Amino acid sequence: MVTATRTTSDAAALAHLLDTGLALSATSPIRLSLQLNGYDNLQSVVGIFESELESLEYVPLALEEGVPPLPVKLLMAHRQLLRYFLRWMSHLRNTNGGPLSPYEIVSLARHILDVASCPVVRITVYSPLAIQHPYGHTWKP
Repeated sequence: MVTATRTTSDAAALAHLLDTGLALSATSPIRLSLQLNGYDNLQSVVGIFESELESLEYVPLALEEGVPPLPVKLLMAHRQLLRYFLRWMSHLRNTNGGPLSPYEIVSLARHILDVASCPVVRITVYSPLAIQHPYGHTWKP
């Protein structure tokens, strides 16, 4: 896990948001797709147009030895998650009045995650649509 400092690089900020904000593993299709397509820092990811999301591919891990895996398009759910992430980044930029530094983005993301994990209402990381009430009841749409 990457920690944030005032001199956080774009690559470290992206790694932090993928690790902490989106809870993506190293073998996640989204992470593999970003790496394959050359999006290795936060500024390059923020520069993705929504129309480009349809063409993003990733190469899954090889299931059999000697058989090279073929590129696979991202699932609609993966593209939708990236779309929401890009819209959120755009919203942060617009409300701030300009581009944010990587440190500011990581700090805002940490604050939002802290608010989302408060004891009153908690959105679970593994099921983003499941909301848990403080008394243990879980609501899923």
